[in-house]
Amino acid sequence: MRDELKLSLAAVTVLGDRYLRRDERGRPVESTGEMMDRATNCVAAGQDSYQPGSSAQWAERFSRLLRGLEFLPNSPTPMNAGSGLVLLADVLCCPSIHCVQFSLRWHSTEIQPAGGGTGHRFTHLRPAGIG
Repeated sequence: MRDELKLSLAAVTVLGDRYLRRDERGRPVESTGEMMDRATNCVAAGQDSYQPGSSAQWAERFSRLLRGLEFLPNSPTPMNAGSGLVLLADVLCCPSIHCVQFSLRWHSTEIQPAGGGTGHRFTHLRPAGIG
């Protein structure tokens, strides 16, 4: 496994075990920097929806931050970016009781295996006048 970022042995071990893409034999097929580039390109691609043609500029900026270890995204981003799994956040909050039943089903089948969790807000269940 290549580590052009000069990370600690512990960091390289965790990245190798959990985040780097692997071949059919389970061997890493990307370096730590390539993993960050994969995440960078995936996240930056979303910018084209807002500013067509801007993803390369955003990828470069984001890559500088990641490779400089100035910013590190949460776990699902390097785990899932570019893999076909669309979950890049680790906690999704459900705003109302009406989506809890759906959310709990989706939570167990889609969110948890992709490295995420859910939060639910139940504040509207309090009786009126009790704060």
